[in-house]
Amino acid sequence: MSSPRRAPRLVLLTGPVGGGKSTTAQALADHLRREAALRVAVIDLDVVYCMLRQRSGFGELELWPVARTASGALAGNLFSQGFDLVVLEGEYFTPEHFEQLRRGAALPPSLAFTLYVSYPEALRRVGQDPTRGLSKDPEVLAQMHAAFLAAQPFLRDATLLLDADRLDPARLAADMAAALERPAQKVLAYVTYEQRLLVFEEPDFPDAGVQVPGGTLEPGESPAEGALREAFEETGLEGLQLVRFLGVQLYAASDGRTLQRHYFQLAPSAPPPSEWEHWEQSPSTGEPPIRLRLRWVSLDAVPPLAGGRDALLGELAR
Repeated sequence: MSSPRRAPRLVLLTGPVGGGKSTTAQALADHLRREAALRVAVIDLDVVYCMLRQRSGFGELELWPVARTASGALAGNLFSQGFDLVVLEGEYFTPEHFEQLRRGAALPPSLAFTLYVSYPEALRRVGQDPTRGLSKDPEVLAQMHAAFLAAQPFLRDATLLLDADRLDPARLAADMAAALERPAQKVLAYVTYEQRLLVFEEPDFPDAGVQVPGGTLEPGESPAEGALREAFEETGLEGLQLVRFLGVQLYAASDGRTLQRHYFQLAPSAPPPSEWEHWEQSPSTGEPPIRLRLRWVSLDAVPPLAGGRDALLGELAR
């Protein structure tokens, strides 16, 4: 009697030019074939684009949405042929890019990763790659990297960020394989003071929307510890105190993956400023500092929070 087929999974891997996406995607596929005996395929968005282009280079902008949709269609066909897991790697920087991919086929649940690589490291890597063309020009690469940095608000929320400056492809592959075995663990902090909620926006990335402190748990960290750490890093307020645990929620991110978010209520130990700016100095994976503009809003008039972060606001009234 044959064993039941494993539920198919889709892995999305993105990052900047020179970020090591292709090498890391192959390392992940090799790891899963060897350690989990999975049948794995890798689809490179650049290769699909090259199949469609009508002239040399990568400048036919109207073909990139077509290439993403074709990549999704190819992934769907591979799943129908019995593949357990498909890795899609390339530039998937926006919700529209994710939607273009899913137009191609009804795809299974996915887990998305971003390889964070600094501009100096990307420049070093492309300089050592004899297959690179225009991206070897520092000014051209700087423009490409700026597009990646501009996508950070969305990618921080929709993907798991990995430090590809520091970790080699084998370690990155092992970390991604481990993440496939469990939901990503997130924490979120409702910081309250005198019937008001602390919220913030990112002036340099207005599309990120209104947010509250939160992020990804670090290895060995409890959810409560993670909530206190993230709140301090994103507000600069010292002496924040844990008021209570509000609940835990499983939810589907915009890329289809399942996340587990732990909610906490925190409070300042001293009267805070009414509004202020703060630079988060150590964002996930060492990306550049992020400017945050913080303010208090009445609990009776909280604006919609980005990414479903307002899911347990009602618990504050209990």
